[in-house]
Amino acid sequence: MGLLTFGSMTWIALANLKPSGGYPRDDILMIVVPAGVGLVGAGIFYFVWNIALYLVSAFGGFIFAIFVLSWRGDLVIVHLIGRSCFLGGMALAAGAATFFALRPMLFFATSFVGAYIFMFGIDCLSRSGFIAGPQAILNRNRYNLVEYELNKFVYVMLAMIIVMFLISMAWQMLFNAAHHLGMHIVAAAKGKPAHEEAKEEPADGRPPSTAPTS
Repeated sequence: MGLLTFGSMTWIALANLKPSGGYPRDDILMIVVPAGVGLVGAGIFYFVWNIALYLVSAFGGFIFAIFVLSWRGDLVIVHLIGRSCFLGGMALAAGAATFFALRPMLFFATSFVGAYIFMFGIDCLSRSGFIAGPQAILNRNRYNLVEYELNKFVYVMLAMIIVMFLISMAWQMLFNAAHHLGMHIVAAAKGKPAHEEAKEEPADGRPPSTAPTS
């Protein structure tokens, strides 16, 4: 999730700052730089995992907002400021909700982002037009505007995201072995089995405020 979060934010910045003539080796740069920054982000998430839990949920809320806006050719919210507020507001709301419902929000975020990214990858191969939705929403560079046109294939992909999300969410809620989220990380740091560390988890399910110490 750190790779996706940091990589996505880097792509958004590069796309919106792209000059009229494009970047040198544009096609390569737009893949390599976000991927490189994403790897750094993955490392950061690993070391600050107690904060990353909230960022994972925030990213899930952000992707969910993009999904909602993609259901119409005019991107549902026509006004650019209103659209930006909706994207930011959903991310903040999801991150804040994690404080009160850690497990459900992380299950939601990982399930939904996974379903969305899977269909995103499918469209990278099929070129059905699904990718044009997030591009039109996130890239407002006047030199590289993308036109989003809904067709039956895009509708099918949007519907499949819902189906895959529900299946994944149900699987996590019913069968996910990591019932005590984050406990395997804490246990490894303390040199304990995960099931023993689970007994020390706070009753409210919130992550510890400080990193574990040996």
